Amino acid sequence: MGKYNFLYLSEADICSLNIQWPEIFHCMELALSEHGNKTVENPPKPGVHRYSDSFMHAMPAYLKTMNAIGVKWVAGYPSNREKGIPVTTGLQIINDADTGLPLAVMDATWSTMMRTAAVTCISALRCASADARILGIIGAGVQGKTNAVALKEALPQISEVLLYDIFPEAALHAQEQLSSQLGIPVRTAQTPEEAARQSDILITATQKLTQPIVRLEWLKEGVLCLPLESSRAWYNDVLFGVDKFINDDLEQARLYQRQGAFTGGIPDYYAETGEIIAGLKPGRENPLERIMVMNIGLGCEDIAFGKYIYEKAVKMGKGTRLEL
Repeated sequence: MGKYNFLYLSEADICSLNIQWPEIFHCMELALSEHGNKTVENPPKPGVHRYSDSFMHAMPAYLKTMNAIGVKWVAGYPSNREKGIPVTTGLQIINDADTGLPLAVMDATWSTMMRTAAVTCISALRCASADARILGIIGAGVQGKTNAVALKEALPQISEVLLYDIFPEAALHAQEQLSSQLGIPVRTAQTPEEAARQSDILITATQKLTQPIVRLEWLKEGVLCLPLESSRAWYNDVLFGVDKFINDDLEQARLYQRQGAFTGGIPDYYAETGEIIAGLKPGRENPLERIMVMNIGLGCEDIAFGKYIYEKAVKMGKGTRLEL
């Protein structure tokens, strides 16, 4: 048997590529357009769970048009916060779609954070109201902050950010960081209700919750709701009361339901996110619609972005070659 090698890319290697938001937005547009056009194999992500609030998920995918194939192995352990180590970590493999040989093994922590925020943005570009100005974020951790930065890049009209976190010190820390990064007013809210009632775009970026926290009666007309943690932060009256319910993958939502999400059932779908991105269905059609886009996360997003990272790293001579 011949010897083969693959490229190993650390987080530092990937960050040295200086990948900008427009590049990530473009990758997510391609990936979700393929998902909408059904040119992907993207099985619902299986997982194992050491603790009730932790997960480890395998996320394989194949994108036919991009000729990209691989798998991400990602973990979420909220208790890591107390240990001073990352809550979310990941590793992914990009393979040669024609031979199956591994092309690259790379860190997936940074790329997961960035692609998640980029998917939020391309969803918001199609589903947010044109006059959306106030961005509310419930959960001021890494994902909440990254989504705020990305949304300001995608929607320059955002003029204010309102933060709530169950830990007030986390909200204050995020307020300080985002104020300097975004150059717009960033305020903290005392309750989820205060954040929700004022928001034109409302993101929940929480860990797995035992009880929902957001109610329909708090939401403005024309609001765009963007859960990042499946359905658990939102009461059923929101899921069934919005004018359009959009989710990234129905089969994956059904899997999550079997694992304890969607306690009131899965709402009637208006569309999958990929159908909106591919132009098969319109997003927002009037300024008063209350729309929810629930992107739980898809392997095709990671593999599309991973292949882009690999190709850029090869061009720039980054990473370390290891023998298989």
